[in-house]
Amino acid sequence: MIARSAIGYKINISVSHSEPNLVPRDWWPESESIDALIESYPNHDFDMEEAVSDFIKFCHEQQIGLAAERINRAFVRNISQILDRRKEGRVQIRPTRQNSETDFISSFLS
Repeated sequence: MIARSAIGYKINISVSHSEPNLVPRDWWPESESIDALIESYPNHDFDMEEAVSDFIKFCHEQQIGLAAERINRAFVRNISQILDRRKEGRVQIRPTRQNSETDFISSFLS
């Protein structure tokens, strides 16, 4: 189910006879999720649209399916782990492709 790959770990989940329940491309986090991130990281200036867009894109690229009731929690957890590793101030969520993929994959395994 989880295998080592060139960038860290790869999640291999087979969904029999159905498409994975991917995050909708027009998904937006609940206000409570946004508030939690802003309150938890008051000294980080990050673009919420960039964070949401990168989260959705990553889920689609990796074919990661999430139940609708778990999307907000997964989003907050992933963005929190990225922000925990970034210095305060202006934060670019996806500064480089390799680092961001490693961050997101690590956060799903946490």
